[in-house]
Formats: sequence, C-alpha cells, structure tokens
Amino acid sequence: MRTLIAVQGVLMARILGPQDLGRFAVLTSALTLSAIVAQLGIPSALSRYLPLCREPALQSRLRDMAAATGIVWSCVVGLILALPATGRLLSEEPWVRAWLVSGVVVLPLQTLIQASLSLLHGQSRFPRKAAVETSAAAITFMLIIAGTLTHGLSGAVWGKLAAALVVAAVVSAATGVRRPRRIGFPPGFWRFAVLSLASSSFSTMLHTADTLVLGALRIPAGDIGSYRLASLMYSFLSMVPAAAMHTLFPRLVQAYDKPEQLRAICLGSIRYLMVFGIAAAAIGIYGVPLVVAPLVGTEYSAGIPFVRALSLGLLFRPIVLWAGSVILAMGRPGLNLTLLMATGALNLALNIVLVSSHGPIGAAWATVASEATSALLGGGAVLWLLRDGRRG
Repeated sequence: MRTLIAVQGVLMARILGPQDLGRFAVLTSALTLSAIVAQLGIPSALSRYLPLCREPALQSRLRDMAAATGIVWSCVVGLILALPATGRLLSEEPWVRAWLVSGVVVLPLQTLIQASLSLLHGQSRFPRKAAVETSAAAITFMLIIAGTLTHGLSGAVWGKLAAALVVAAVVSAATGVRRPRRIGFPPGFWRFAVLSLASSSFSTMLHTADTLVLGALRIPAGDIGSYRLASLMYSFLSMVPAAAMHTLFPRLVQAYDKPEQLRAICLGSIRYLMVFGIAAAAIGIYGVPLVVAPLVGTEYSAGIPFVRALSLGLLFRPIVLWAGSVILAMGRPGLNLTLLMATGALNLALNIVLVSSHGPIGAAWATVASEATSALLGGGAVLWLLRDGRRG
C-alpha cells in the first residue's frame, strides 16, 4: 500500500511540477489534520477495545455504533472547515473550490473507512485487512492520477473525493457495515478515544507542521513542492517499522496483563526495528539522491539536501513508533498525550524559528530534532513502565 502511495507521489510530482505540488501539499496537510479531529479518536479506541471483545458479532455492533457517532461529528467538522471560505467560494480558483467541497464529503467517509479497518485490525484478520487496504490504495491511486492528468491540481482534489466515495463503499462491503443498533460502549472507551484524539492531533501536527509553516510563511510553492517530495521519500522509507508495529499492536494488547510476555515482546521487537531504521537512513542518505532526477526530473534537484537531512530522522523513527504503540497497549493514553504535546510544541517552535531563518532545510532539521526528542522521551517512558509494571 505504501509503495502505491510513494509511486502516486512520484507521478504527481512529475505531472504537477514543484509549484502545484507545493500547493497540493499545503492543502493536503490541512485536510489531514482536520480528518484527525473529525475521527474523534474512534479508530484508536476500536483498535484498543475490539481485541478484548471475544464475540465477532459484538465487535461488529461496537464498530457500527462508534462509526455512526463519528460520522455525525465528521459532518459537523466538515461544515465548520468550509464555513470561513463560503463567502469567497465563487471567486477562488477551481482547485480551492474542489478542496472545500471535498472536505465536507471526505471527512465522514474517512471516519467510516478507518472505523471499518479498525474492526479487521481488532479481529487480527491481517491478510484481509492488507487486501482491503491495498485495494483502497489502488483505487485512490488510479482516480487521483487520472484526475491530475486530465485537470491538473483541481483534478487531483476531485480525484481524492471520488476515491473516498469508492473506497468507503468497498470497505463497507468487505467489513459488513450495518445499520447501527444501540449498544453500550465498554468502560473507558470514550475517555480513551478523546485522549487518542488529542494524541493523534499532536502527532499529526508533528508531521504536518513543517508543510503548514512553510505555507504560512509564504515560502515559494516550488520549494514547498521539493520539500514535499523529500517528505514522501521519508514516509516511504519508514514504512517497514510502521507496518511492523501496526501488526504487533494486538499482541501487545493481549499481553496487557502478562508482564513477562509483554516485556519479551517489547524488548525483542525493538532490536529488529532499529536494524530497519539504520538501513532506511543509509538508503535515504546515499541511495535516494541518485534516483531523484531520473524519477521526477532535474527541477526537483533542490530537494536532495532535504532528503538527506530528513533521512537522519529514520534513525529515531522506529523508537518513536515502538514507544507509542507500547504505551497505548499498556492503557496509558494520557502519558502518550503528554509526550506528544511536548514534542509537538517543540516541533512547531523549531519549525517557526528554523524555517524563518533557513527555509525548507530548517524544516527538515526541525523534524530530525523532534524525532530524536520523541524517541528519547518515549523510549525512557516505556522502560519505566516495563520496569515498574505500570499499566492503566
């Protein structure tokens, strides 16, 4: 799936060019942050509580009820997102109008999609989940690229909207979405969801603040486009540890009340994740710069220093992913939120200071510094929890 996303990013870079890719990056970052708020922490709460429900029918009912609640809230968030710009809607460029409309429609659909994927994740049906996610990524890839080829930037945004409609229908059919029947939520479900919402918001801000700050400080769109390409490469290179922790999470939850087993899983997994991190950093520093020009053209050569700088963050990224998953599995969303708030505030401050003085390369160094801080704090917190057996 991440491979398709990376290929999509490369093709869009070639089709749009640095200027339009930079604009698309700023809009996508804003919509991503809005989607986190719209989902209300429900996917994370479902991933945490569904493995504790033993009956598949009960799991499906819990997903349906939670998704219905989330969709209503997503509609409200989408309308709030569109309201400030409705007065200027007709005077804006076509791609801005497309983005505003897509925000209202896409947010509820993304909530339904993520809740449904959480059901498969909570049931440990990983092959089926992988198949559904790959199909969704393929549909999204085809529609966004088709829209970009035919109508440029506005076509890319309309393609994103069409993809959300199709993927929502596919995922709903694959996971058996039904009309929700009233069911009591497990104790602590909404507390976990709200804390996860706050955590996800700070986590997303941590990874979109660079692009948003670049846009807010009116850095040239071409430079933002080159930085966006570097960010795509960074995300692609971090996919192995991210996928590993996503798969490992249900095992961590099931070992919640078995301290020795939990300790063994945690300490055993981090060794392999660090190997992947070192290998990914080496590829990013030495390998990716060699293929930038052949893949997307020489106009993106300005992004090579950004790729090399961001690649240093891959040394810390596996620890960040590992620590976040372990802390949530141990039922400590409040601790996870505290760590994310600290690193999110640091990241935003560093981006404002470094981008103002150094441009996009400053954003790259801000990301590396934030990842290193997050790894240090998160890793220390996990070792403290494992040592003292502190669980929520």
